[in-house]
Amino acid sequence: MLGVVRIQYLPHVPSKYEQKRPDFFISLQKLTMAQSKTKLHKVLHEKEMSTKDLERKLKSMGMKIEYYALTEYRSGKRKNMTIETLNKLCMALDVTPNDLVEIDAKPLPKPQRKSVKNEAEMKVQDSVDEYADEVDMAEKREDDVRRQYEEIEQELEDRNEEIEDEDEADEDGDWGF
Repeated sequence: MLGVVRIQYLPHVPSKYEQKRPDFFISLQKLTMAQSKTKLHKVLHEKEMSTKDLERKLKSMGMKIEYYALTEYRSGKRKNMTIETLNKLCMALDVTPNDLVEIDAKPLPKPQRKSVKNEAEMKVQDSVDEYADEVDMAEKREDDVRRQYEEIEQELEDRNEEIEDEDEADEDGDWGF
């Protein structure tokens, strides 16, 4: 048996790179719904439309929303939209506003003091805070004065009505004797 070489096949052991390979190959169908971030994204997926298709449809209807704005609405980077924009999207997609808008019931956070870097900025921030407090106090005082004015005005109206009633009684000839 000259010239015959025997080849022995070893079982395949995957390298560290081959073991990670399946993580990179996820089907697109799983990605589209798993990463659906907004209701607009979901509606576009259901209608099998891309953002570019939506922009073209808006343009054909005589309405304009910039492509970058549409992508930001779709991804959720832009959370607030005007009524006009919402109306345009609803007309183009033939949906109701409830199909596109997510209602967030969380209260808005109170304004927080920004981090101050140096002493000068801290003094400016303190004076701004003091001014805001003074404005609040002035508004409260104004409300109090307005309320007192309305009370006095009501008292005067009541007195005038009493005087008119007395005058009417006097004109009838009843002098009280």
